[in-house]
Amino acid sequence: RYWRDWSSDVCSSDLSAALSVPQPKPDVSVWDARDHAVVGEDGRSLRLPGGGGLPVDASLTPGTSVVAGIRPQHLVEAPDGMECRVRVCEPLGDETDVMLDGPDGIQLTARLRLASVPTTGSTMRLGASAGDVHVFDASSGIRLEAAVANA
Repeated sequence: RYWRDWSSDVCSSDLSAALSVPQPKPDVSVWDARDHAVVGEDGRSLRLPGGGGLPVDASLTPGTSVVAGIRPQHLVEAPDGMECRVRVCEPLGDETDVMLDGPDGIQLTARLRLASVPTTGSTMRLGASAGDVHVFDASSGIRLEAAVANA
């Protein structure tokens, strides 16, 4: 399982640079998808364990092992999203940071505008828009969407 605090420069073309600056709070939930997800058959989504998936804003090679990252403010409640269990909630005024265990125990942080704060142990389904899921090659660390855009 791979979760790291990420510098605010999620648009970096290099994963090692994006992960090199420790932050006091998680700026991006990152997971090593080699053990958890792969690029789907359509080349435009990540398949997640236990069903569900995340769209990606690039045409990638199906079956590719990747590392993916999503900023907390880009995770949204989605009925067909990945099922997550709430670990901790931190109300921040009009938003709440929700720390969750996602598929296969992947740790995620979501910054959500909620009518009420979820209870510890409750479940939520979360997803993201294609442009908000950042994908890096698992071997080289090169950002795949950037490589496709510059090709």
